Amino acid sequence: GKDVPFQLVYERAFGAPLFIEAAVLAHDVDDFSKIWQAMGRSRTMARTTFTIYSAKAEDGGAARDVVAWPLTRELYVANCDAKIAGNLSSIYQTIVALVNLRNESFYYGDEIVNDFLLRLDRTLPRRVDALVASLNRDVFAPGSRPAHLLANILAAKLRVASAPDARGAAATPALACALVDELVRQKFEVRDATGDAKDALVSFLSGDETAGREREISYTKQQQKQKQKQQNKNQDADTMEAWDRRHQLPLHFECDDYYGYAKDAANDRAKALLALPIPKEIFRLSYELGGKRRVVRVFPTVQFLYSHHARPEYVDDEVKTLVGRGERMTADGVHDFFHAKIGDADDGTDDDDPRPGNLEALDARVEVNRVRQNPSYSLIGIRRGVYVIGTKDQLTVHDLAAHPLGRDARYAADEHGFVLHDRDPGTRKLDAFGPYCVEHYVLMDALSKHEVARNVLDYYCRRKDALQRCLDTYGGAAGAGFVCWRFVMMDASRARVLGGGRASPMEEEDFTGPYMSPD
Repeated sequence: GKDVPFQLVYERAFGAPLFIEAAVLAHDVDDFSKIWQAMGRSRTMARTTFTIYSAKAEDGGAARDVVAWPLTRELYVANCDAKIAGNLSSIYQTIVALVNLRNESFYYGDEIVNDFLLRLDRTLPRRVDALVASLNRDVFAPGSRPAHLLANILAAKLRVASAPDARGAAATPALACALVDELVRQKFEVRDATGDAKDALVSFLSGDETAGREREISYTKQQQKQKQKQQNKNQDADTMEAWDRRHQLPLHFECDDYYGYAKDAANDRAKALLALPIPKEIFRLSYELGGKRRVVRVFPTVQFLYSHHARPEYVDDEVKTLVGRGERMTADGVHDFFHAKIGDADDGTDDDDPRPGNLEALDARVEVNRVRQNPSYSLIGIRRGVYVIGTKDQLTVHDLAAHPLGRDARYAADEHGFVLHDRDPGTRKLDAFGPYCVEHYVLMDALSKHEVARNVLDYYCRRKDALQRCLDTYGGAAGAGFVCWRFVMMDASRARVLGGGRASPMEEEDFTGPYMSPD
């Protein structure tokens, strides 16, 4: 329906139809039926003819009006009219296209661009009222051709409705005007149910019918690809599994104005609850460095448990109790409670200068793991051996200001090694706690198995001094963290050459072979 006004404007402007000739290849009748639906619903088939070839035919038949083929007509009715309920975006775009036809314009200037911000300001209902008045004024002007087109489009849609209230409605100008009002309000989710036949009509035109076999079908190629991708994703292992009830963590609270809370980070209870750190480790590993066994503990946020990266068995009665206690505390109370539960012992000092001979000497062992393989995450380092893990982009520099542990966060990084926050960006030491500390890459290697982590550990064990020299000469312009490995090595080699010397064979190999093991 939304294509018709556009095609009329095109033909009026250029004196020629938008589509003149096309060739369509379908390898079976079902595919042809789908193609017909995609073309036919735009109502461009009134003067369209097809030649249909079968696989065994030597010569194709003469071109015939597709409506004359009983089989294809039957498929059209069965697969299109009997199933299609339309969708809200399509019918709204139809109204917009009619406005463009009335104004002889190819473009439409949206009066409502960001409805979320308007909801925050509580001005959305008023803006929708103005939009409805403007659309009615353009579409239903006296003697308006768009009004006649809209009535015909609605009549054609209502003839195939399954709900009796919708199928029996007559597409009069008064009904069309009322439906424009209701559909626009439904589009921006400010419509209240009227309790009459208009509810059934809006439901049908929005694609929300649940009775029978009705379902929304997308017609553009992009929409079809998106729908297919979603179907494929639903069949993959990425779909959320249903956790057993004993491992579920239901949380709720009541507020009088959610958007009002969302304006102020300090009062956003939903965000504060999802950011709550749980003082029970979800991941723990130990490794050997400097002649002592060091322990790394990772504690999750509540939001991380709602991702598909956490294992359900982590949520037990203890976790539910801890979350229940933290939910009732202030930010300072959560901070003190978290540190009291995990203890104050610091595993190791920044003054050590350990030199393991190889990766095996690190002897990293995973002792507790309730995190799935290759998770997407953001991570903050509190101190050596203590980390908090959240979902992707949850623990960034913009979120730490309101986070209960934000004052303790020395740095934040994600699963790829990108540094999201660094309290002391001038310190780049391999044995000092921070985004360049070897411990971070031991943990990163265990969690995400990233190539950068393994490369850093390999160089740390075999070429620690050369790696530290590269850090000392790196300016940081390309970013922070060893994820910028190529630029770290490039700055080191450039500094060596500009200083009047020649890069050593080791440094030349570092520069020419980034991300490659020295073996």
